Amino acid sequence: TFAAAPGLLVWRSFVEDPVSLFPRAWKLADAVSELAAASPQSSVSPQHNLRNQREEYVSVVLPDAGRSLNCEHFKSYGEGHELTYFRGNRNLPSLVLPVVEWLEGRPARP
Repeated sequence: TFAAAPGLLVWRSFVEDPVSLFPRAWKLADAVSELAAASPQSSVSPQHNLRNQREEYVSVVLPDAGRSLNCEHFKSYGEGHELTYFRGNRNLPSLVLPVVEWLEGRPARP
């Protein structure tokens, strides 16, 4: 833990193959961006954490390892970065499921 940031922990080696994780994550992000760009319809986010800003997203269905994931993609959130929400553990991309399983197996911290 870090004294300046209580609750912040560093767990080394929690990803089995970190070398392939990031390229796979970028591939996933690119696929969501492409699907969102092809969608003619966007929605205004009724709840977000930025005051006085209108944030728009596109609902996307992303194929992933034999299943379909529902997500919301903001192509320009806040000051312009992309943001994609995958809601619920059953709706997480397959590339992060081993990390979720690892975290679920860890003891809870007070």
